[in-house]
Amino acid sequence: MGPLAALKHRDFRLFWLGQAVSLIGTWTQTVAQSWLVLDMTKSPFLLGCQTMAQYGPVFGLSLFAGCLADRFPKRRLLIVVQSTMCVLAFALGILTLVGQVSYLHIIIFSLLLGIATAFDTPARHSLVTEMVGKEDVVGAVSLNTSILNLARIVGPAVAGLVIGAFGPGVAFLLNGASYIPVIVALTLMGDHGPKTQHPPYPMMSRMISEIREGFAYVDKKPAMSLAVVSATTTSVFLFNYHVLIPVLAREVLGGSATATGFLMSSMGLGALCGAFFGSYVNRNGPSLRVIALGILGLSLASVVTAVLTYPSALSTIAMGAYGASGIIVMNTVNSLLQINSPDYLRGRVMGIYSLITRGSPFLGGLFAGAICDALGARWGFAISGMIGFVYSVALAGWAGLRAHAVRRAA
Repeated sequence: MGPLAALKHRDFRLFWLGQAVSLIGTWTQTVAQSWLVLDMTKSPFLLGCQTMAQYGPVFGLSLFAGCLADRFPKRRLLIVVQSTMCVLAFALGILTLVGQVSYLHIIIFSLLLGIATAFDTPARHSLVTEMVGKEDVVGAVSLNTSILNLARIVGPAVAGLVIGAFGPGVAFLLNGASYIPVIVALTLMGDHGPKTQHPPYPMMSRMISEIREGFAYVDKKPAMSLAVVSATTTSVFLFNYHVLIPVLAREVLGGSATATGFLMSSMGLGALCGAFFGSYVNRNGPSLRVIALGILGLSLASVVTAVLTYPSALSTIAMGAYGASGIIVMNTVNSLLQINSPDYLRGRVMGIYSLITRGSPFLGGLFAGAICDALGARWGFAISGMIGFVYSVALAGWAGLRAHAVRRAA
């Protein structure tokens, strides 16, 4: 079924519309925060450290958050988490507006936001399947990603205008306000999913055992384990746009907030197209071949981005291809993991996915920031592309050999 079929579910419609507003605010803050850090420190490496601070808590908490998502109503958990993010955005905006913000403040707020994100991601992703069922999950993931990437287009553009006119503090306040619609939507929704089968307040040893159960399930499914490895490779080495794009804008486009917004919006437009194209190519079910082709496209786009002249029509196309390929990879991995997970384990499996997509930038930010500091943003894109090319060829070869073995066995 097409991606729009997921909209027949009332609660998913409410959630989707609330997220559409909230994500624009999130991307407005993402660009404003990167711009503010670079403006204050003039250091790509310190920007990478800030990225590490924001995504680092996911490494330690997302697996435990996945356990909690399997124990508690996910809707109620999300209300608490989204309200926390709202308060953090308002607090950072006020500090910035009164001129008291420092790099240390940004690091602290990034750490707190990372903790909230660790609990948000597994609950949010696993709630999607409960709202729409497995038959509509590919379309639902596509729709969620479409608004994420529409936000990548609108949010950076809004950030560029707001920062230029009023400063980054107002951008942070706008993000705080954008959480209100999704909190209202979650309040209007009903609870979904099976009743918890475990005591709500487990002993730590029990939670560790449950986390191992999630990893063991993924490990015994070759397609799921390779999807996890592919998402990790993509997140750490290839899709570090939070660091690479602001630095590229600073080096080749004069470092204005408008230039950063232009590059982010170009990538977002491509990612929006990639979300729907990915839904089409995965219409018969997500596969490793689609993941391999997506990584190959992302690698080629990275190398092309490294050698082009900016601004130009070709640079816009390259940024669009970069965004489209990255989203095809991550959407396919997301759908593959959700479809192949049983209900009682889905929160923990999506906790693993959260660890990858939200936690890997902890390392990816350092990787990209160090290369940019030493060699510049162009080399950051080029080296990422070369790593991805080698991996995509290896993955495509493995998928082809496995398909051949299955045909021979049949």
